[in-house]
Amino acid sequence: MLKVLHLLNAKGSSIMRLILFGAVCMLFCLSSASAQTTTSSITGHVTDSKGAVSEAVVTVVHKPTNTAYYAITNEKGFYSVNNIIAGGPYTVSVSRVNHNTAVIQEVVAPISETAILDVALTESAVQLEEVTVYGDGAGSSMNIQRSGTGSLISARMMEAVPTVSRSLNDVMKLTPQAAMAGNGFSIGGGNYRGSTVSVDGATFNNSFGIGSNLPAGGTPISLDAIDQIGINITPFNVRHSGFQGGSINMVTKRGTNTWHGSVYDYFTSSALQGQKVDTNLLTTSNTLNNVVGFTLGGPIVKDKLFFFVNGEYTTDNQAGSTIQARTSEDQEWGGSTGFNRPTVSQMDNML
Repeated sequence: MLKVLHLLNAKGSSIMRLILFGAVCMLFCLSSASAQTTTSSITGHVTDSKGAVSEAVVTVVHKPTNTAYYAITNEKGFYSVNNIIAGGPYTVSVSRVNHNTAVIQEVVAPISETAILDVALTESAVQLEEVTVYGDGAGSSMNIQRSGTGSLISARMMEAVPTVSRSLNDVMKLTPQAAMAGNGFSIGGGNYRGSTVSVDGATFNNSFGIGSNLPAGGTPISLDAIDQIGINITPFNVRHSGFQGGSINMVTKRGTNTWHGSVYDYFTSSALQGQKVDTNLLTTSNTLNNVVGFTLGGPIVKDKLFFFVNGEYTTDNQAGSTIQARTSEDQEWGGSTGFNRPTVSQMDNML
């Protein structure tokens, strides 16, 4: 660490020093993070009219960043591309000598899952133009690699879900096997304290159940910074451990070759609430909750280095207690009276 800091002080521009220092900090943070899966995989079987095709070159390109991954099919025609960026979309091309190149567009690799993509090549004695295949991007509908029931919630799905409190709980209700139970979010019928929550591999658990079931009122990170949420219900996978019930695994958005950003404001207050029931005027306290924020992402070095940043500022004014002190010792207190046991004179003596 001292050698790195000495290098930062001795050489390079201020921008490069900031980038290197940020990379060092990220490495230290990741070293203490829980071993949750934050990447994806694509696997499949390549065949032709004669059967399995070996030594075929499989190229997987992440379209937003042009990041490329490569694999070669084995003697039985199987390939596997591991540890790729979760989500996509990807362009997958498969080429082999004396075969037409097959290109599959818009392939999606869900977080912590393995997308199955089988490819059939056509034989050719001469060099022909590539064959482009367009599908739904999900590969095979039967994923034999899945080790348990799970759900995937994308950024587009989160944008379509109404949430007044901007809570992660509102979004996770899209999982059929989960529901709000008491003070927490129950997955598969288990207690909410038994689930595990991670963001980019860092754990955000609330094992003691203090407050709500997740930190920061139900959202450990801004909803606008989340790219995907993977919810696994009791998976039989050694990569997911240390919990009962469910694994809530999130990955944040990232920069791409295209500049993108947003500015948002979520506002609610007592002025937006009614104060009358029939003709009776109700007494209400002044409350205010206002969340303003922004997101910005783009390339630092095209096809190589990217950034994404999100910032929020919250103004939250909550009403104080409406319980009053008694004016005399004979006055009733507790229950629905609106008074506590201490009297006004006793409270004045405490001052």
